[in-house]
Amino acid sequence: MHVQAPPIFLGDASIIRQRYARLDSCLRGLWQPHAIAYSFKTNLQVARGGPFKALGAWAEVVSGREYNLARELGYPGARIVFNGPCKTDAQLTRALSEAALINVNDATELARLISLVSGASTVHGIGIRLNTVISGRKPSRFGFSIEQGEAARALQTIAACPALELSGLHMHLFSDHDDPHSYAEACRKLVAFLATCPRAWTERLAVLNLGGGFPAHTPRPRGRKQWNPRPIEAYLEAMVAELVSGFAEPARPVLMLEPGRYLVSDAVAFVSQIIRAQQVGNKQRLTCNGTLTMLPMTRYAPPLLRAFAPGLVVRAGPRVPTQIDGASCREDDVLYRGPFPRLQAGDYLVHYGVGAYNASLCPEFIFPVPALALLGE
Repeated sequence: MHVQAPPIFLGDASIIRQRYARLDSCLRGLWQPHAIAYSFKTNLQVARGGPFKALGAWAEVVSGREYNLARELGYPGARIVFNGPCKTDAQLTRALSEAALINVNDATELARLISLVSGASTVHGIGIRLNTVISGRKPSRFGFSIEQGEAARALQTIAACPALELSGLHMHLFSDHDDPHSYAEACRKLVAFLATCPRAWTERLAVLNLGGGFPAHTPRPRGRKQWNPRPIEAYLEAMVAELVSGFAEPARPVLMLEPGRYLVSDAVAFVSQIIRAQQVGNKQRLTCNGTLTMLPMTRYAPPLLRAFAPGLVVRAGPRVPTQIDGASCREDDVLYRGPFPRLQAGDYLVHYGVGAYNASLCPEFIFPVPALALLGE
């Protein structure tokens, strides 16, 4: 494979396969049937590369643009989960016609959906997104609240519509949250809520979608004072321990997860090249041909950095106070401050663990979004 010059994202398909296999194996051991959907928004470049489709994953999308991409990549509608708070009538109509699993976000969207299917002779299965209060967490703005009665009213509304039936429940818990007990609490409240619902409302439930948000193999986020990420098994075991009381075998729905960060974060690195090196006493000021806008998540968590000489020899030696600036014209385009080995113009700078959200949030500011070269396919 020809790899273009930096700046560039480099992905390792073998890491993606390892993460997927571990998640799949854990789910298989805890719950049958199960499914994994890849969150397109986490990294559209990886989605385009196709590794998850080849592994058998579903597509999880949150916009019409992402839905179109999933169809272009060959996902049938029946293997697309359509989430998000902004779906147009045209997008809803298409998703219904292609048997995608729509997870309705709110009462306004549900009312529009009912209007779209009014008078239809076909019964469409849909899901809804739920939210619940978790100890120590702010309430989510997405979904139907269990505590405020919104969830029960939504299920009752669906049951009263001849053209709709409830086939899925969706609950996306957190983003990069490290406490398994919080996941367990959410599942416990979900089971308790379903116990209060008439069986007729949920008797055709086919998918129980518990989202993603699991910690990735990356440094502690800057805003977290405590950070204790566990192996993925700890989160799934905590969730399933609460779910089993509400769903007896063999009539269990598909347990679906839709992670992004866990699957791709450490599978992608970003490579830039030093274009200017100024040494002033025991300090150095470096400029690379990448920018902070190419790596916006640097503000969320500190970078994992290494440097290499042009022959790909690791730059080691004594560390000196260093500032690494990006190539844009912004004064605040600073990618790193701290101790670092001395570098020269032409050296390569590698940011590891940047697969989640960086490319997706990268604007076309001054420079194009760097391409992704997915190695090991």
